[in-house]
Amino acid sequence: RIDTDLHRLIVIDAAPLGEPVLDDVLAQIASDEEERGTGHWVHLIAGEYEALQPQLLDRLVARGILSQREGRLSWLHGVRRYPTVDDRPQRDVKQRITDTLASEVIPHPRDIAIICLADACGLWRSVVDERELADAKPRIEQIVKMDLIGQSVTRTIRELQDATRGEEAKWFR
Repeated sequence: RIDTDLHRLIVIDAAPLGEPVLDDVLAQIASDEEERGTGHWVHLIAGEYEALQPQLLDRLVARGILSQREGRLSWLHGVRRYPTVDDRPQRDVKQRITDTLASEVIPHPRDIAIICLADACGLWRSVVDERELADAKPRIEQIVKMDLIGQSVTRTIRELQDATRGEEAKWFR
């Protein structure tokens, strides 16, 4: 529904997807009269994360990806936990990503997005072991460069992480 160039994020199809959170974000981007870059939208949506999180988790529960039950921890009461219902989709994605990293084939755009997010968020150790990661690093860097949105999201995530670290550092001075 969206595309990007070096300077702006463009809505190419504003038709709703049937996913309330995505539809709201897509409508917000489509209705903005000013051309803005991907980083702007990632910052804006990240700022709304706390409000969006319950809706996102509820949608994952409704789709059967997560299940919800009340968790009881000694120091926290009534904390919601969201264990996976079936880890097969997670295993399938992990296998697709490891296969992609081991090949020279141009990945599917969704796999490129997953690889960009995994790289930006430092999640590789949960996907591949340390030895495989060292071997896969050049391939990861190659794939990350294939997607302008992924590059912008990665840059924005790192900026947000740096800003968060800066704020945390103030508390310990």
